[in-house]
Amino acid sequence: WDGDITYEWETSSDGKSWSKAAGGAEYTVSADDEGKLIRAKASIGESVSYSDIERVDGAAIYSIGSDTVRFLGRGENTESGRSMNFPLAGLEFEFSGCSAQMRIAGFEGSAPAYINITVDGRTERKAVEQNGWITLCDGLDKGKHTVSAVRSDEPGAYIYADALKTDASALSPTAGKVRKLEFIGDSYTAGYGLGGSVSDASKSFAAVTAGTLDADINVIASSGKGLYKNLPGFAAEKTMAENYDYAELWKNGVSKWDFNSYVPQVVTVFLGTNDYFADEGAGADGFSAAYSAFIKKIRAKYPNASIICCAKNEGCYRQQIEDAVSKSNDPKVFYLNFGDLGESGLNSHPNEDEQKTLADKLAEKINSIENAWLTEKEVNITLEIGGGGKLTDGGKEISGSFKAYVGGKKVLTLLPDDGHIAGSAALDGKKLEITDNKITLPEDIKEGSVLKITFKRDFSENGVVFYVSESGSDSNTGTLSQPFR
Repeated sequence: WDGDITYEWETSSDGKSWSKAAGGAEYTVSADDEGKLIRAKASIGESVSYSDIERVDGAAIYSIGSDTVRFLGRGENTESGRSMNFPLAGLEFEFSGCSAQMRIAGFEGSAPAYINITVDGRTERKAVEQNGWITLCDGLDKGKHTVSAVRSDEPGAYIYADALKTDASALSPTAGKVRKLEFIGDSYTAGYGLGGSVSDASKSFAAVTAGTLDADINVIASSGKGLYKNLPGFAAEKTMAENYDYAELWKNGVSKWDFNSYVPQVVTVFLGTNDYFADEGAGADGFSAAYSAFIKKIRAKYPNASIICCAKNEGCYRQQIEDAVSKSNDPKVFYLNFGDLGESGLNSHPNEDEQKTLADKLAEKINSIENAWLTEKEVNITLEIGGGGKLTDGGKEISGSFKAYVGGKKVLTLLPDDGHIAGSAALDGKKLEITDNKITLPEDIKEGSVLKITFKRDFSENGVVFYVSESGSDSNTGTLSQPFR
């Protein structure tokens, strides 16, 4: 933005009434600001944005929002804070400091609720039993750290977080991953029994698959729920097909989910067990119609996603699921039979090892799908070639600049001129491997990236090959490198 940005700083004692404190891009906190909320208002034309900061005992308290954290999983912003009630719903942020806490401002239901806290790759499970501050990390070495907090169990309690307190001068959202997965399921997907007597979605096949494939994950899952019919104890609640539209599962759906806020490349559906046992296997026709309709519903939400419809050998309307996939006539809808799941866990559910086996099968299936991670995001790349040769994409020569889709893993071919060989390839200074004169661009390629290709002259004498590296032009001069046989 090259225009003028105006700033106003405001303070408040109650978060409702605000008073102008100063102008300018910076604000110096004084003793008079102790215990007050402070917010900055930046104006570009008529647009306004706020970032709330409260100072208490030398620590900074930040309101949880998209400017301070990256939201994970499904949730919604409420008066009590950000909801953390879907499996693996929560937040992630980066900061340079030694400690961080999260405030639970809304706690409803029976205790405890469980969250998984991950700090720089190390995870700890913690019980939440009431409103108040929860320690996320403490005593860290000075430097940059990544922290996440996500819901791991299926709640008997609803929790909402509204603030973070740290010794850092700023928080920032982490960057989302190129690969994105969505899972729709029941107790198998929610990780039933993997947290002892409760669920732990972080150990489910869904989470393990996401970890294996280095993907972000959204989980819409609940024990006892079916695609179109729940088990008797859950009959009064919405089915998963109905809940799919909502940002909150546990209150039977209030706010609609924004499907544009998270667009997965792969959607996995593993439903049918609870439907089967709800009507003792007698509802095949109803299930079949509902399943076909649900495939169409997902396709309408995500026109380009691959959809994997999962089943097991017994007790889940396996044949109806396979038939629905076939009848969809959709080349990006796939069928996967997990076979026998294993029943070594709580109440005959898969244990942690058996869940890993499911994850291996699913990851293998996803990896078999051509261009599974292709996105609609197209970026511009600048090409620089040194030496004698050219670069082609599907036989078409590339010169100057070209475009690539994020997630596409574009494979390009190097064609050396006579007397040259492929020397090196680098994207934004990072080396790319050359195999059989081909290079593969990474999935997370960025806008404005620079691809540098260097060709080398090939001289041979008495069976000894000499390589001469050239600096950007096709000439006979250069530096003679170490010869080898």
